[in-house]
Amino acid sequence: LDHPYLDVVNTMMNDELSGTISHYSELGNPTDKAVYKYMKEYSPYHNIKPQRYPNVVLVAGYKDQRTPIWQVTNYAAKLRQANRSGSKILLMTDLEEGHMSNVGSIKGMKRDAKIYSVLKMTNKALSNK
Repeated sequence: LDHPYLDVVNTMMNDELSGTISHYSELGNPTDKAVYKYMKEYSPYHNIKPQRYPNVVLVAGYKDQRTPIWQVTNYAAKLRQANRSGSKILLMTDLEEGHMSNVGSIKGMKRDAKIYSVLKMTNKALSNK
């Protein structure tokens, strides 16, 4: 999951965050009880439950204005706690990166190669059990 938008409810409840108010037309305003209830039904963070999860690599940028780093770190922690399998829940953060700053760059390609190699190694290790 590359710079994912995972905690829709808490993000949309904070109208001081960049982009929140402009997303009301698309996602709704959670101060409306019906919208809040609907958001909780599809918000990835709010739908984590104890079960088996596959290997997951979460990528976050410290300077990401669109999907704040706290969304990804909170999701990773909750997913690790709920995970009932031997899969890996990995979190990669870049302290210099924003939301799309490395797309198409050598640094971005190296990051993508690292993600794919980690997934390949963890999948191979799990299949050998």
